[in-house]
Amino acid sequence: MQRHEPDIFYQIDKVLLPKDFLRLRMTGVFASDMSDAAGTMWLDVKKRDWSDVMLNACHLTRQQMPALFEGSDITGTLLPEVASAWGMPAVPVVAGGGDNAAGAV
Repeated sequence: MQRHEPDIFYQIDKVLLPKDFLRLRMTGVFASDMSDAAGTMWLDVKKRDWSDVMLNACHLTRQQMPALFEGSDITGTLLPEVASAWGMPAVPVVAGGGDNAAGAV
């Protein structure tokens, strides 16, 4: 994208996987889980943190990346307006996981 669509690339504010975008809309929290983050190739799996080397190679920054959580960690609660629209209490929302990680449970 940087090479072929630079005008779009340089507008990137945050990088989120689809389920993490849904979490952002439901909780207001910018977060991801380790299993899905590992699939991006931007995660240093051994350190369980974003890899500065890989981010730099892609011209991305830590500020553009979500906070990282283990799959069972609570990342936030439903926003009041979401909970009200769905007719449920403001329940906790966990980090979750990718399809293989979740399927292994």
